[in-house]
Amino acid sequence: MLSVPHLKLSVALALSMPLAACAHIGIQNDVPGCERLIPESLRQRVEATDLPEPAQHADGHQDALPWQEGFVGQTGQLDKANDRGDGIDHIYRTCIEMHREALAKSKRGFFGKLFNR
Repeated sequence: MLSVPHLKLSVALALSMPLAACAHIGIQNDVPGCERLIPESLRQRVEATDLPEPAQHADGHQDALPWQEGFVGQTGQLDKANDRGDGIDHIYRTCIEMHREALAKSKRGFFGKLFNR
């Protein structure tokens, strides 16, 4: 038969075990809101440049310079749009990596937490 101090210790250990499991579950189930880190300026659409209205030459041909300038403008807008995707991807992947690192640290045992950062 257990003595009273041993019985109290057994009851305390039995009651504390679910609490320790809750702390681990709380960290594990904390899904990060990485999308909140993406600024609104990166979420907005990139507007296209207007198509040019070139002048007609007397011989019936159109002036090529407005078309050239228009397509250079379109290329610039395309570059902006492509850069946004890379920026969003970098922010989101970095956030997920940080969350996974924190989760890995939280899963270490007592001595891992004691001797490692």
